[in-house]
Amino acid sequence: MFHIPNHIHWAVFGSVYLSKYVKEKDFEVCGLNLRVASINLLIICLYRSPTGDYTYFLNQLELVLNKLYKVSTNIILCGDFNINFLESTSRITLLESLLAYNFEIIKPNPWITTGIKISCANKRKLFLTYRCSNDSGYKSYYKEYCKVLSSIITAAKKKYYDEQILNSNNKTKTTWNIVKSVTNNSRNPNKIVSMNIDNHPGSNPVTIANAFNTYFTSVASKLIKKLPMSNHPASKDPLINLNPNFKTPASPLIFKYTTTHEVNSIIHSLKTKDSYGYDEISSRIIKISAPFILSPLTHIFNKIFSTGIFPERLKLSEVKPLFKKNGSTTEFSNYRPISLLITFSKIIEKIMYKRLYNYLLKHDILVKEQFGFREGLSTDTATYAFLNSVLFSLDKRHLVGGLFCDLQKAFDCVNHRKLLEKLKFYGISGTANQLIKSYLTNRLQRVTINDNKHIKATSAWVSIEHGDPQGSVLGPLLFLI
Repeated sequence: MFHIPNHIHWAVFGSVYLSKYVKEKDFEVCGLNLRVASINLLIICLYRSPTGDYTYFLNQLELVLNKLYKVSTNIILCGDFNINFLESTSRITLLESLLAYNFEIIKPNPWITTGIKISCANKRKLFLTYRCSNDSGYKSYYKEYCKVLSSIITAAKKKYYDEQILNSNNKTKTTWNIVKSVTNNSRNPNKIVSMNIDNHPGSNPVTIANAFNTYFTSVASKLIKKLPMSNHPASKDPLINLNPNFKTPASPLIFKYTTTHEVNSIIHSLKTKDSYGYDEISSRIIKISAPFILSPLTHIFNKIFSTGIFPERLKLSEVKPLFKKNGSTTEFSNYRPISLLITFSKIIEKIMYKRLYNYLLKHDILVKEQFGFREGLSTDTATYAFLNSVLFSLDKRHLVGGLFCDLQKAFDCVNHRKLLEKLKFYGISGTANQLIKSYLTNRLQRVTINDNKHIKATSAWVSIEHGDPQGSVLGPLLFLI
């Protein structure tokens, strides 16, 4: 939605010449360029007949978008594609994939059935009839019709939401999403206009993005510097407490080669999303392309396992600041980073996670008291175990005490050297250790923000010196070690 200030009374119109792309029934298109103040709009109207060639329609649409798309231009795409957006078909998937990067597809409300559409059209006819007639009976009938139609729509909504919650794997999250949509309280992308940079207001988007990146990447270093120097031997030798209590496994971890079947299974286990990292390739695109990229991907992943080198291009993350809804919007400390990693990285990480986790379980490296980031040992399970222990002790008339600690920025402060030494002690040595070291080191991130003019600003790349990668698949497991 583009807001045009009330005091603006002028606009510039221009033609968009698209006649060379037109083919009757298959792809009919026209366009208008509209400039209002600093907002540049391209309004493109399309039509495809019900019998039109759908493949031709998509190909021509891609050509038109490639020709017209600019970062500074907002494109409004409208018309009649003769596609039922309420059905999950390959046609919808292909169209959404094409439009995923730069368009928000506005779909009809899913609870609007054909019967409701017909009833709404009849309601309009009844309204026109009663407005043009002096018969008071028409008005009474119209009001009664509106009342019945409103109750039908309410019932249809309720039925739809009930089915959404019933079929959801995460009912709490689905319920909250429904509440947000009904109350119109959905979270919009942050539009950051001004920030307090070195005690001075700053409004340049690139400067703000660079300042955010500096803040996010320096938090861990500042916390580590604040830690008091300890003379305890464990601070110098992370293995001092492990040597007497654990014996290094006789068989070291070897990352077994993957197969096209395993890669295909992991790709289709990913959530279908339109979000993406710096490479602008979403999981939706990868799922569609899977049959054509499985063999080269498998070959690349096996090369990673054999060489122990994690590709530099897979170690780049794009970060978006998210306001915490507390405090001033101009203070960096009131934002948390949302890291978007490359989807290809998540695929190889899932393969590595599977092999590493199985190794840890086989050799009893993770103790049973360790909850979180483990299958069957969630925070819910931890809460149950804690309450059960407390109640059991109280039944025995024992005194019960609790010590609760909150580790600030725990993920960000993980020491790579100590982690790699512990992994080596546990038998994860050689190429496997080298691969995890390659995965952790030389990682880069940049920050992307949107300003109030819908312009995307990006910071420079900055190195990450500490911690496990945020938003990664492998990071939580490495944190447990």
